[in-house]
Order: sequence, then C-alpha cells, then structure tokens
Amino acid sequence: MASYFGVVLNAVNWSLTSLAAVFLGLRVYCKTSRSRGLWWDDYLLILAFLCNLIGVAFISSSISLGFANPGAVISKDAQVQLQIHGGVQNVLLSLASDLSKTSFGFTLLRVIEGRMKRLVIVLTVVLNIVYFLIIIFTFFKCQPALYSWLPADKCWDIWTFVKFAIFGGAYSAFVDFAFAMVPWFLVKDLNMKKTEKLGVAVAMSFGTIAGITAVIRTVFLPSLAAPANFSSKFPIPYQNNLVTNFYALIF
Repeated sequence: MASYFGVVLNAVNWSLTSLAAVFLGLRVYCKTSRSRGLWWDDYLLILAFLCNLIGVAFISSSISLGFANPGAVISKDAQVQLQIHGGVQNVLLSLASDLSKTSFGFTLLRVIEGRMKRLVIVLTVVLNIVYFLIIIFTFFKCQPALYSWLPADKCWDIWTFVKFAIFGGAYSAFVDFAFAMVPWFLVKDLNMKKTEKLGVAVAMSFGTIAGITAVIRTVFLPSLAAPANFSSKFPIPYQNNLVTNFYALIF
C-alpha cells in the first residue's frame, strides 16, 4: 500500500499531467483549426509531454513497489524493478524538462533576429548539453544503493552528483528567466498600443513561473545527500520537477 508520500506524489503528478494535456490539446486544436499547422516547437512540446506522461506512469509503478514509502519492506525482485524504473523516469523527466524549454527557445527563434537570436541559440545549445550530462551522471552516483548502477569502487559520491545537479538546476532556471525577458525587448518597438504590448509581453513571460519552481527544486537537491532520510525527502525533488515540467509545458 502506498504511503502518504506516495499518495500525495501520485495525486500531484497526475493532476498536473492532466492539466498539461488540456493546455497542449487546446494549443494543437487552435493551430490546426485555423489551418496554421504545427511547427518544430509544437512537435518538441508534444514529445516533451509524452516523455512526462510516461515518466509519471513509471513513478506510479515505482510507488506501488514501495518507492516514497519509508516503512516499506522491498523484495529483491522489486528492488531490481525499482532500479530500472528509477533510471527510466530520471531520463524521461529530464528529457521532458529539456524539450519543453527547447520548444520555447524555438518559438523565440521564429520572431527574433540579430544578437538576441544568437543569444537564444547559445542558451538553448548549452541547456541541452547540461541536461544530457545530468542524464548521464544520474547513473554514476553511489547513493541510494538501490538506484546505483555502478560498483561501489567506481561510482560517484552522492555529493559529486548533487553539486552538478545544483549547477544544472540553476542554469535551467537562468534560461527560464532569460527566455522570459526576451519578449519585453521584442515588443518594445512594435506598432501596438502600450496595453497590447504589455499583454503580449506578460503572456510570453509566464516561463518565469517555471524558473521559480526550478529554483525551489534546486534548493531541495542537497537533501538527496542525506541517505538516512532519503525515502521521505526524495519525492520532494520529483514533485518539484513535475511542477517545473508542467509550467514549462503550458507556457
């Protein structure tokens, strides 16, 4: 039976995933109903949602096996399944976050030129490199032992991984805030009323919410270096990761 942590994690994950599906469905419907068609940013966003959806399904399966339950007695077969599930969901949720942010980067590239365009390209390329390294380094850590993929003499101390994850989370939040600032420079020279400019800029800057949730998630990452409290603390970064993905998907 799932613990309180598992129940809350499932409820939050599936609620946010359902809302993201509604927003994504409306986006696709609005574009196709007006014969505008879909572009690369839309396809990347759809792929991000699918990664997020499958990742959430793996988390739910992990919860049924004892994940997020400090008092659970996990069998050897369940431990093997949890190790596989943990690896898969880490990859998928990281990809979902990366692809959703990259999607907005592609959206910006359609409407900006010059130095601003080059800046967005650099930020997007570096973002993808950082996420790629985070996905790879996830398999290098020693702790928790249940999710370790390497022998004890070859794996990384948990703090080595956490430090890089903190850097990755901080850079991800920086990109969210940077992308949210671009529309303000974009609309300032447009021939529109000030109220219209403000509305467009604000609507395209809601990515700051994804940035804020990324900051919150990053703050909780050091808790992963406390193995004694791992079972109760581990759902917090996962939950914040889903919240970050949700806001990135809808905005």
